[in-house]
Amino acid sequence: MNLVRDRRALVALVAALGLAFLASHVFSWTEPKAATAAGPGIRVRLLGEPKLFTIDGSIEPMAEVGRELRPPIEVRTQSNGLLLIDTTGPVVLDQDKLRLSWSGRATLRYDSNGTRRETSQIGALQVAKRGDKLLLILHLDFELYVTGVVAAEVGGRFPLEALKAQAVAARGYALSAQRRRRDRSWDVRASPADQAFVAPSDEPAVVRAVRATTGLYLSWQGLPLRSYYHSTCGGRTRDGRECFGDVPAAPFASQYCNACRTAPRFRWQRTLDHAGLRTLCATGNTVSLQPKTRSARGDWRTFGASGGGTTTEHYIRRLMRLAQLPSPWIDHVEPTASGVTIFGHGFGHGVGLCQYGAAARARSGWNHRRILQHYYPGAELSTLRAAQ
Repeated sequence: MNLVRDRRALVALVAALGLAFLASHVFSWTEPKAATAAGPGIRVRLLGEPKLFTIDGSIEPMAEVGRELRPPIEVRTQSNGLLLIDTTGPVVLDQDKLRLSWSGRATLRYDSNGTRRETSQIGALQVAKRGDKLLLILHLDFELYVTGVVAAEVGGRFPLEALKAQAVAARGYALSAQRRRRDRSWDVRASPADQAFVAPSDEPAVVRAVRATTGLYLSWQGLPLRSYYHSTCGGRTRDGRECFGDVPAAPFASQYCNACRTAPRFRWQRTLDHAGLRTLCATGNTVSLQPKTRSARGDWRTFGASGGGTTTEHYIRRLMRLAQLPSPWIDHVEPTASGVTIFGHGFGHGVGLCQYGAAARARSGWNHRRILQHYYPGAELSTLRAAQ
């Protein structure tokens, strides 16, 4: 048993040293700075706006507090300013903003919309009071942010070259977001509304991919490309201009891709019962669905719901919410005794890099540069140093 304990201790020591090396050498991590168009830091708006949160770690002293804080620290709103509570008691701050900094990792806990969130973060936290809630903005090193995006979007299970391609696409999207939001207090949201992100990752495959592509991003005509990507295209990517109005046409032209055919949602079907159909067209007991306008690929834009001699027109997003469709690319709709069955392709908006397609191409021998050239034709591979 002593030998087992010694081995466990040795493993724990090696793991700790590995994390230390990751933070200090792999990314040359320093205290995050305010984000710029191509700066070393990024400002991430965390999910939710809680009324209070707790943070536990090596918190740095704050001049406005007037004494040393002993974590864990709870931060909450009050009628005038903020209230901090640590293990020695409360501290009242007559201010609506606060910056918390720490060394290493700190554990952040809060409830948001009924969901309990707990993450291990690196960086600094900007806290702003908004009514009775708190806006949380994480300031961290840009490359550490990329590890969190790659881990949240695809994880370490994909081949290395696909992870590299994902890292490059994530950087371009983030840099583009920084340019668009330079006058805001945050650059990106930690959600699929921008890019999925929970916390910096130390997954070995993810770290290796990010380290191998450090600073690389896609550009178009000298500016960072807002490099959209998605899970599964279903056989062909969607023309970017048909889906988003803020992208150049050439690097987002529709591309043939059946490499994702083994993806879980390469083909899918969903059912919608009569009760759901009647929310689209209240006239008649039997309602049918027909596309009104479609993209060149086949994505429904608008559709008609017909019943009892009446047709009501809707945008596709309403049907997607109602029937929980993975994508707007609908092949056909079949009536059933209980309602309709909807048959479609892919998962996501379909623009840019297809994550499952990239994984399959990586397994077949493609490197990340070739993968990126396929999904973003004509885009250039640039570096942050060149941009600066």
